[in-house]
Amino acid sequence: MLTESQRDPKCFWDKKARVFPKFSPGEDTYEAQVLGKVMSCGVHFEGASVLDVGSGSGMYTLRIAKMAKCVTAVDISSEMLKILKNDAAGLGISNITYVNMDFLDFTPEKSYDIVWCSMSPAVGSEAGQEKLLSLPSATVVFTSAFEPMRSDILEGLFKYYNIQSTFLNGVGRMKNTLQEKLIPFKTIPLVGQWNVLFSFEDIKYSILGTLENFNVEVDHKHLDGYLKQFENENGQYLEKTNYKLEIIIWQNY
Repeated sequence: MLTESQRDPKCFWDKKARVFPKFSPGEDTYEAQVLGKVMSCGVHFEGASVLDVGSGSGMYTLRIAKMAKCVTAVDISSEMLKILKNDAAGLGISNITYVNMDFLDFTPEKSYDIVWCSMSPAVGSEAGQEKLLSLPSATVVFTSAFEPMRSDILEGLFKYYNIQSTFLNGVGRMKNTLQEKLIPFKTIPLVGQWNVLFSFEDIKYSILGTLENFNVEVDHKHLDGYLKQFENENGQYLEKTNYKLEIIIWQNY
């Protein structure tokens, strides 16, 4: 049975936008550290034209736009792009072009110096990865998980509802494709934990969206009681997610 994210990805990600991580300033953030690692491998954004595939709410887009000549942000979710536009306006950033479209339907009108693709479902399929490889004369920065990720909150709920989710090893598939095509690449491992605080309303909204994506009929009384164990002394709810990711960098020709 198809999940909602497979049946109607635009609707799914539009709903997710309310609780999706957003741009955060500062140089001690996860995004700043990732960009630092990428730039230390010789990827230079200054004066570059950049395509951001599956930009989401713009956590990376806005940082890149501060350095780049121009950025094209492609995302299937109009709600995600609305957040990005608002944040860009607040920061005085005006060099971003917004494209509300599935990446598979996107036809570039120009070539790009750099293609940025971080944790994007847009290239989860074989067709998506092949399209990424077909973009001419670009340095591609691709990030995906090489092990399943699930938060501590979701772990218990998946067991309770007996949800068996499939894991697509985007890193493994991309590496295999690059090796088959004899395209050299660099890799950077990213291992750690994301810790995010929510209000009760937002954590419940987020969890409901995930469970309903798997066509689960949610027991709200059970869910409310279950979530209480994650409440801190300030009435906030901490969600911890362990991640094992890998950045792959290569040059398209």
